[in-house]
Amino acid sequence: MRIKVLIALFLVFIVIGCDKRASQDPIQVVQTSYEAWENEDIEAYLSTVSGARADVAGTLLVKFFESYDITYTIDSIELVSQLNDQAVVYTVVTARDKGTASKFTDNITRSYHKLKKENGIWTIYFSETKKPEIIEKPTSPENVADTIR
Repeated sequence: MRIKVLIALFLVFIVIGCDKRASQDPIQVVQTSYEAWENEDIEAYLSTVSGARADVAGTLLVKFFESYDITYTIDSIELVSQLNDQAVVYTVVTARDKGTASKFTDNITRSYHKLKKENGIWTIYFSETKKPEIIEKPTSPENVADTIR
């Protein structure tokens, strides 16, 4: 009987140990979250969030991904604080329309992502994003350099 219990516990630890998310630190979780947005991968995104975000994200993301095709570039990412099972990650991210005819406005966002660690896995449970900085689309080749600066 003891052997069966030990084998069962061993298998549980192997399964938990094989979960890629268990080895990720807070910065990697935020990066994975943005990669999921980039790839329009709802399942991958949901694996990075918890709480109210996870509850409503699925339906909203389907509509967003149907309407827009966006590329995300993490310009800056920093671990602001980490204490036990809580962390805060700051990001500066550029979001650009991939050239579709959508009404998406290219922008730069600055966000603080709050994460918590439960059962060995970090997830984002809240993000505070400052007002986006709009990136004007160039109207002629002459002002392309001015628009990017």
